Amino acid sequence: MSTQTTTSGKMKFGTIVLFGINCLLGAGIFITPGKAYSELGMNLFPVLVVCAVLALIMALAFAEMAGIFTKTGGVYVYVSATFGPFLGFNIGFMRFLAACVALAVQVAALPGIITTALGIHLAPANSAMISIAFACVLCGINLISVKVMSVFTRVSSWLVLAALISCILVSFSHFDLANFTDVPGLVAQSTGVEVPAFGHLTSAEFSGGFLLLFYAMVGFENIGVASQDMENPTRDIPRAIILVLLSVTALYFLLFASIIGSMGGEHLAFSDNSVADSVGMVLGNGARAIMSLGSVVALFGIGLAMCFAGPRNLVPLAVDGFLPESAGANNKRGVPAKSIIAMLVVTIIFIVLANAMSKESFVLLVEVATVCRLLQYLAVIVGIFVVRKKKMQGTYRMPWFKVLVPICVLVCLYLGSCTPPTVLLITLGLIVISLLVYFLYAQPRAKRMDESGDDGHHHGHHHAV
Repeated sequence: MSTQTTTSGKMKFGTIVLFGINCLLGAGIFITPGKAYSELGMNLFPVLVVCAVLALIMALAFAEMAGIFTKTGGVYVYVSATFGPFLGFNIGFMRFLAACVALAVQVAALPGIITTALGIHLAPANSAMISIAFACVLCGINLISVKVMSVFTRVSSWLVLAALISCILVSFSHFDLANFTDVPGLVAQSTGVEVPAFGHLTSAEFSGGFLLLFYAMVGFENIGVASQDMENPTRDIPRAIILVLLSVTALYFLLFASIIGSMGGEHLAFSDNSVADSVGMVLGNGARAIMSLGSVVALFGIGLAMCFAGPRNLVPLAVDGFLPESAGANNKRGVPAKSIIAMLVVTIIFIVLANAMSKESFVLLVEVATVCRLLQYLAVIVGIFVVRKKKMQGTYRMPWFKVLVPICVLVCLYLGSCTPPTVLLITLGLIVISLLVYFLYAQPRAKRMDESGDDGHHHGHHHAV
């Protein structure tokens, strides 16, 4: 398949797949193998399969929604159209808050990468200071120019892919099957508890590990958003989604297998940047330093993209009159300055909170970010029932939805029931903040706007085939 766009400017299938893979690959994956092994041990492979299956079902639901609602705004538009403005606003606003948590995850990964590169130990307070400084730099660059951002983001997503593939190749050259056995009595550095043996996983360990690994899958919802730019969305979106998720799952499988095979559990459970450490064990400290530098550049580029995309979650809310027009709007320099500053402030609050509530702030932030995402995904996939009831037709229909959607909902409810209480507490706090903003500010404002204008702008436009 060609990866070129056609003369009409439409995306060809190969381009869609590459775009999708880039949506999913975050720089957090450098740190994830060590953290996931600490939480799950060898159970991480079956848990990864569960993550991939759940992501695939959810992504197909997103593909159907993207085919019906062509208005820009993604999750907010889908939920508003299916469940009305109350849920629509809250999910849309939570999406902005979740973007802030995701940025906090990104910057919280930096201290771990620094400790690996320099071989030093950082106190939690110093780690928090580094994360906050990094967040300020990222938002600062976004306030200055969008051009820097677009170049860096393109480079960084390819860099992550190159780093992961080279890590897999190098690690497999020193692969030892004996490393795939459980290490009895191994206590992980990050959790302070024993790494679970294969087949022996409590529901709390499963839930925590699932949230950590599922975070590596999020981003699939963006594949269907570009449906208008595709040559044949009916055919290409579902195929692209399946291919992207299978490719990324295979990549993660190979990555985890190669790292465990070369490092062994006793080293992996103490690793802050397992990709760099695995390469370092084979090729020496120089290679470890190069890998660490690569991960910092990738972290930087993806962090810049997050600062760019986060504030834009507020734009559809402002368009529908819930928030002031300045929310998410660009200033004279083409930058949504107020929203970027708001995002920075919220991100710093999350970093401080996570450091105060857990010695493993990176994992806590990842788990909160994943729970926030799962809530949004749930609202969208349950909306498929509404869409079918209203007989809305789009460019694609999800197969077996009456079976797949309930399975998704049940898995999410089970996960919620055994999620760590601190994670649920923070998520609940975010929901309360969103509800307060809605009832005290957004709803009265939208009402005033509605009285002076028409009511039609709350509902996404849909079109029949």
